[in-house]
Amino acid sequence: MTGLLVAAIFATFWPVSRNDFINYDDNVIIYLNPHVLQGLTASSLRWAVTSLDGWNWIPVTRIAHMLNAHLFGVRPGPHHLTSVFYHAAAAALLFLALRRMAGRLWAALAVSALFALHPLRVESVAWAAELKDPLSGSLFSLTLLAYAAYVARPAAVRYLLLLGSFALGLMAKPTLVPLPVVLLLLDYWPLGRLDRRAVAEKTPLLLLSGAAGMVTYLAQSGGHAMSSLAVIPLRARFGNALSAVAFYLRDFFWPRNLAVIYPHRGENFPGWPALAGAALLLLFTWFALRHRHRRPWLAVGWFWYLGFLVPVLGLIQVGVQSRADRYTYLPLIGIAVALCWGIPEPGTRPRWRSLTAIAAAVALLALAVVSRRTCGFWQDDETLFGHALDVTRDNGPALAHLGADRSSDGRLDEAAVLLRRSIAILPGYAFAHNALGNVLSLEGRDDEAIQSFRNALRLEPGWADAHNNLGAALAALGRFDEAALHFTAALAARSDMPEAADNLRKIAPLLRH
Repeated sequence: MTGLLVAAIFATFWPVSRNDFINYDDNVIIYLNPHVLQGLTASSLRWAVTSLDGWNWIPVTRIAHMLNAHLFGVRPGPHHLTSVFYHAAAAALLFLALRRMAGRLWAALAVSALFALHPLRVESVAWAAELKDPLSGSLFSLTLLAYAAYVARPAAVRYLLLLGSFALGLMAKPTLVPLPVVLLLLDYWPLGRLDRRAVAEKTPLLLLSGAAGMVTYLAQSGGHAMSSLAVIPLRARFGNALSAVAFYLRDFFWPRNLAVIYPHRGENFPGWPALAGAALLLLFTWFALRHRHRRPWLAVGWFWYLGFLVPVLGLIQVGVQSRADRYTYLPLIGIAVALCWGIPEPGTRPRWRSLTAIAAAVALLALAVVSRRTCGFWQDDETLFGHALDVTRDNGPALAHLGADRSSDGRLDEAAVLLRRSIAILPGYAFAHNALGNVLSLEGRDDEAIQSFRNALRLEPGWADAHNNLGAALAALGRFDEAALHFTAALAARSDMPEAADNLRKIAPLLRH
């Protein structure tokens, strides 16, 4: 069964091997990152463990990227296939863990296949920079399997293996923070061991979660990644969080019009999407609690979904998206558990067995076909962001990234139009201002470019790229002392930025002393 599941995953996601890198984090995380390009060296490993670049502390993921670069260079195909490998490992280990904990082969297989083949997984697998999802997912599933082994025969060595796999998972992506709570849910069902001892066993895991959460908060707040309440007020965050609960469920059951980015529209509470989310939240919670004795998997699956979703609902807002397909990587396993555990096992209820098996096979095949097609939207920037504009409305971030892509192709007039449209829709998007500044610089309009770069820095004061670009524009006008300040600021924000170091070295003889 495990081999069949892995084969289905590779058959579904194989098209990503033909995709290129995209200029949306792949550049800074992989193919323009000097530490990653070094491969596995002492200095790059030191950077992986000590740096908070990218607003996260994720040394395991960084080392995985460096291993890819060490083995494959910057050829995108192998990097993408590595993501498929880790995703397959996550699904296979999940199947083994659920099978061992609950003892139902077909239900465990259905949950794992639904998790693995769903179109909502495409973003996590097809986006090379998002390797942290399948990598942390494989460590998450390994932690579940380690926990099942520990519960079957408690021993200090097995508990240490559990702690070790969980720690590695947190160092791959900190969204594993809610895992101790999910283990308590599994203690309730199917393990039937929720008592004081089970709660006490989670204390070291909770301490690890708390430490990972604190490091993530410090990294993101220090890196100016978090949006202030002045940009996205609390009512809008609360309304968006409730809306996301409903939208993710809708996309689980009807995965249509998926996009790389869904712009934050500032949905206030109350508003109809938020009210719909609140209604679903209350209704499903009531239903799960009411049936917790006869159908305990409903409560476990539902609270699994909510537990993993809370950290990514945008109450602490990072970025400009309202939600993201990648945020469902672990949460929707809970919905799959709640849905699939009611399926009759073969040999029971023979009247419905064949119909159930046929329906499940057809549904999984349909999901795999849609996922394989969706992989094609990730082939390059033009296709990815063009598709996002086709399936969403007023998508300022997608316009900005499509504009930046046109700029890199030398289509400056088209790029400027797209970037100005983006800014009109989303004035607070620093990327669009910086990209417009680049276009203006290429056109020789350095005075206007300077204003665009200043706008970007007003929105993201610590952004190294914008500082370097502003310095270059100032140097082009002979304002070398001002330029030096911004090159220095760029290096302070990102010490491994060779462009800023080169620019500073070039103008050094021209500075007033």
